[in-house]
Amino acid sequence: MSGLNDALDLESRRTIYEMIRLRPGTFLREMERELGMQVGMLTYHLRVLTEAGMIRAEQEGNHLRYFPSDG
Repeated sequence: MSGLNDALDLESRRTIYEMIRLRPGTFLREMERELGMQVGMLTYHLRVLTEAGMIRAEQEGNHLRYFPSDG
């Protein structure tokens, strides 16, 4: 991944990022329901956004919450 621009090339990824930005702490299942995306697709895009440094995941019990990165 060469950077932030590449991470946001796809509309679906921009939509996921915007949801996390507007609602920090969002769970994967919330995104699945509200965005109408399959878990496999969401997981892939979340990994790309994480590797680009745009979001971070925090473990809460058996689930991950997603937050925008601060830096």
